[in-house]
Amino acid sequence: MSFSLKVAFRKPRKHSTGATVVEVKYDDEHEHSNPDIRKSVTEEIHTKLIPSIEEYKRTRGDDYKHAEDNHVSDGLFAQSDVLEKWRSLMPTAEALYPLQKPHKKKLADGTPFDEVAERYFPHALDGVGLRSRAAIMSHVMFEHFKDVASSAESPIKWASLASGAAIPIFDAASELIHQGKTIKMTLADIDPKALEFARKLARSEYGVDASIKTMKLNILRLEKLKKKIGIESQDAIDILGFFEYIPATPWPYRKYKIKKMMPGAIEFLNTSYSLLKPGGLLVLGNMRESHPQLAFTTQIVRWPYIRPRSLEKVMDIIVAAGISPEHVTLYQAGDNVYTVAAITKPTE
Repeated sequence: MSFSLKVAFRKPRKHSTGATVVEVKYDDEHEHSNPDIRKSVTEEIHTKLIPSIEEYKRTRGDDYKHAEDNHVSDGLFAQSDVLEKWRSLMPTAEALYPLQKPHKKKLADGTPFDEVAERYFPHALDGVGLRSRAAIMSHVMFEHFKDVASSAESPIKWASLASGAAIPIFDAASELIHQGKTIKMTLADIDPKALEFARKLARSEYGVDASIKTMKLNILRLEKLKKKIGIESQDAIDILGFFEYIPATPWPYRKYKIKKMMPGAIEFLNTSYSLLKPGGLLVLGNMRESHPQLAFTTQIVRWPYIRPRSLEKVMDIIVAAGISPEHVTLYQAGDNVYTVAAITKPTE
């Protein structure tokens, strides 16, 4: 199913921040194929699992630690060897694969789903949100570049920062390539295993391996990032899956007893935007504070490091990065999991 059949958009409206907001209806095929399972999983998460973790927190009181082992998490993963194996992969690119591609009915290493995995990966809201986020980016990129001329000598240049396995990037780029566009993608990530997996997917599942270049790079080393990618060199930039992992302002990082300050989201976004050509498009995503199953994600599944933000907090960072709200469109799907921001760079 193409992205054009998956997303429908309501009339844009102006937000108090000055940005444009577009509400999105995402049509998830898994809900239609198994509506009873979707309902059952939703009820289990909301009426059993989340109340259980809240009760556990109340029982522990001040002794509770957000990431500690607990009987609710252990009980969830004890249901399935597949879920337990997947748990060990968090938060890698391989862990996202069965959520992004549940129709494949396997983990990234080929382990087939069992009955429990077939319930959670297609139907928990985290997976739905990841897929709606990807569909929104596909639509935004397609609409921006569908009338842009490209050729082997002058391709559309797209850099994905903290690309992971690049599945949403490949989905979006494939739509444009199918329409005859020539795209050159640079996938930058610090994890060589993620880049290896991306190369495998580009070759075996998408047939776009000739269109990609992978780059092992710590993208938070901003001067090196600018040197490797190039100022105003890219037609498209995405930081779809990374923006939500870092605080707004500089933060301390310690390695081998050496402490250094790392750039926060404001400085990182400012640098990422500088890589964009005038007329280009930058897309970022951030999990929402109002995610209905946020406690399931962060306290039961215990996916680490995520910093959910409201629309207003996302805009605070964007504005602090020196970007005018008039160039920002915020997309919010009805699943209420992610905000996707599309930022254009003016030509003047």
